[in-house]
Amino acid sequence: MKQTTWKFFKIMMLISLISTASCYAQFNSNVQGTVQDQQGSIVPKATVTLMNVDTAVTHTAFSNVSGVYRFDSLAPGNYTVSTAVQGFSPASVSFNLATDQTRDVSLTLTVEKVASTVTVTTQAPLIDASDSRFEQTLDTTALQDLPLPGRNPTSVITLAPGVTGLGGQNSPGSTSSLNFAPENWVSASANGRGATGNQYIVDGLDVTSNIRPGVMNLTPNADVLQEISVQTNTYNVEYGRASAIQTAMTTKSGTNEYHGMASDYYTSQGLTARGEFGVPQPNKLNPYHADNMSFAVGGPVIPHKQFFFFASYEPYLSLVSNGSALIGYEDPAFVTFAQNAMPNSPEVQLMVKYAPTNATTTGVSATAAQLWANTLPTADQVSCLAGVGNLGSDYDNIPCATPVFDSGHFNSSSYYNAKQYNIRLDKYFKKDRIFGNFFRDTINQGGPAVRPAFTDYNTYFTFSMQANETHMFSPNTLNEAVFGYNRIEGYVNRGGLYTVPLVSVTGLGTGWGDGGANADYIQPSGVSH
Repeated sequence: MKQTTWKFFKIMMLISLISTASCYAQFNSNVQGTVQDQQGSIVPKATVTLMNVDTAVTHTAFSNVSGVYRFDSLAPGNYTVSTAVQGFSPASVSFNLATDQTRDVSLTLTVEKVASTVTVTTQAPLIDASDSRFEQTLDTTALQDLPLPGRNPTSVITLAPGVTGLGGQNSPGSTSSLNFAPENWVSASANGRGATGNQYIVDGLDVTSNIRPGVMNLTPNADVLQEISVQTNTYNVEYGRASAIQTAMTTKSGTNEYHGMASDYYTSQGLTARGEFGVPQPNKLNPYHADNMSFAVGGPVIPHKQFFFFASYEPYLSLVSNGSALIGYEDPAFVTFAQNAMPNSPEVQLMVKYAPTNATTTGVSATAAQLWANTLPTADQVSCLAGVGNLGSDYDNIPCATPVFDSGHFNSSSYYNAKQYNIRLDKYFKKDRIFGNFFRDTINQGGPAVRPAFTDYNTYFTFSMQANETHMFSPNTLNEAVFGYNRIEGYVNRGGLYTVPLVSVTGLGTGWGDGGANADYIQPSGVSH
């Protein structure tokens, strides 16, 4: 196990050396404080022990000549800091450490008279004297209890003081908000600055788009997140690029005990309240359904070896009616006339080979007379509009009464199927800590076309991985090596018939061909340090 771990460490160090991008630390919380007696006198050279309550991982430091101790590069969580000095009763303080927080925790020793231990449980201070930022930290409880449209955790960003907006959106102005989108537009701004100045960080990896300012390229499942820290000023020196909001998300880690969860959010037209201003009875609602499931499990990989894992899987299945709006297409009588008049023309061959199907015709939207009677002499136009006569040789003598365009309903539904999964590993040694996290998103969306040959679909992918190795040289010196890579990719208009060019006819509505020709876009970003 140790040889394998050190081989992994050497590989990550090599990757860090050959990469040139900048990065941030994933473990960016700190604890500091003063060891003193009841009279306020400092206690130097005291041994101070910090323990993560959930994982039982401990760190040791010593108070300096000023009685000050400090622990750097910590993950958020529940901790206990304690000290034992000869002549004093042991003292300990339990507290919660938030994402990207520097927490002041002082230890006050009492003179030892009888065997006793002083234990203090602290709450978050009303004023944190060690930090001047405007910040709102939303923990697991908040993410579970607060309403999250589309299960998108960015919806809670607007709860922070000084932040306004609508939260996460699949696209600007969109009313849908899912966490699978490779480009998540977040409608949020702070202190008069725009959303394009926002920055988003997941476990130290900057997932802000390089080409669309303020857009996220990775949005984790809400059940994966331990905390979300929303900051609106005086940002940590580790970060950059933000002029409005800096949002740091921390994923969950496994603990000494096995834990799991499962949930299912289901909705359909049958569960929709019509309300005072909704669709009145007895009109039917357009059919749809969405099923958003979520599963997660975490715990020790090997019990009592300070080796932990956390894994999640979130599938999403939806089908939405495209409604019953009218569409336009060519009338069969016109196609029959065109076949007889010009059987070898490309236009006729398109109409014959790629005819509309599965549409319910409601009526004729335009006849030959309605489209072209104005080309006749004025005296003949009235009779043509009445369905008498034809349009002459320029129009192959087509009868004026020939129906050309029809209108009808194409009752179809579009699908949006997605999934996200991730796995996180944490391993602690005596002087080393190794962390790794992997995310993968997949989206498939599309729907049928009235001309089946031109049915296409879109697929999108998000691939994100990161690793972190920290070596403790001494209680006051550490080195942190970080690697991260994030990549989004989308294939637009896949599966269509690209040998047929885009052809449109004025007044027809439904043309021929597929645009885009299986367009592929890629946006990678990588960091190391």
